[in-house]
Parts: sequence; structure tokens; C-alpha cells
Amino acid sequence: MKKLILILLFVPFVSFSQGWGEVNIVDEFGDRTGEKRPLLRTKGTFSNSATSKDNAYIEMMHSPNFKPAKNRVGTFRVELFEYDIKFPVSFLCDNISMSIKLEDGRVYDGYWVSGFEYTYGAKTFQINAPTPRMLRTAQKKNKAYLYTILSTYKGNMKAVIRCGESSYRFNFPPLP
Repeated sequence: MKKLILILLFVPFVSFSQGWGEVNIVDEFGDRTGEKRPLLRTKGTFSNSATSKDNAYIEMMHSPNFKPAKNRVGTFRVELFEYDIKFPVSFLCDNISMSIKLEDGRVYDGYWVSGFEYTYGAKTFQINAPTPRMLRTAQKKNKAYLYTILSTYKGNMKAVIRCGESSYRFNFPPLP
């Protein structure tokens, strides 16, 4: 069986379009596999010690069948850009946090630590689906995991991503 390498097609794009689209998955030789994944591209703002409300961009790919770990199925892979699409962010911070605000005003923050993958200095981070056990525990406590909200909520959302002194703000539509 041909081994597939899921190459994340986070490449600078010339004509920026906002919202969800699709990206083709390629194998280790760069050939299309015929599989497509939802990809969000949208513009927002970022602030840090050097700037305030400057342009930022996010690309977030959903892989609903990817297995990042035992008993988990599904992941979102996130990449951020500052100033221009040409400058991907290197996450040089000890912790990354993300908050989501729904249309009805509910805010979700900090319910995703167990499903989060991040390496210091990396250009992407990953939000993984919770295990069935984690999901049952969260439901008993009336909590929600970020992956679950991103993959099931049907309204528009606002997101704030924090890394050290930098913060990134985006509005985005629901997953199609």
C-alpha cells in the first residue's frame, strides 16, 4: 500500500480569498491523491510589543479522519502569518492559548489542553479531537473541547490566539 504523507499545503497564496475552501492532499512524490480537506483562510489582526492591530492571516485545515493518537480521530492544523502572507509565525513562546466566542456570546477558553499539540519554535500547531472518554467527562462537567466546537458549531465564531506577548484575532464562518 502506498504510504501517504499528508503535506500541509500552507503555502503563500497570491490572491487571498476568505472563508472555507478545499485543499488537495498529495503523496510523498507530490502527486494528488484525490483526497481533499477543508481549509480556512481568513484575515484578522495581531498585536505585540512592536505593533498594534496589524494584518494577520490564519490558515486552518480540518482533517476529520486523521488519527493523531490512540482513540482520537480528527484534527485541525493551524498556521498564522504576520504583516503579509509571506511571513509565517514561529511560535516562540512557552504556551499558546486560544479562546472562541460564539454568536450567542458564550466564550470557551482552556478546554482543549489534552488535545493540543505544539512544539516550541514550530510554525504550526494542532488541535486534536478528544478521546471518547475525555468527551464523556467534559459533557458531565458541562464543558466542551475546542476541537468539538470548531467541528460542529454552525454559526460564526471569533477567535483569539495568544503566544507570549502576541495576540491574534480572527472572525470565521462555521465548517461547511
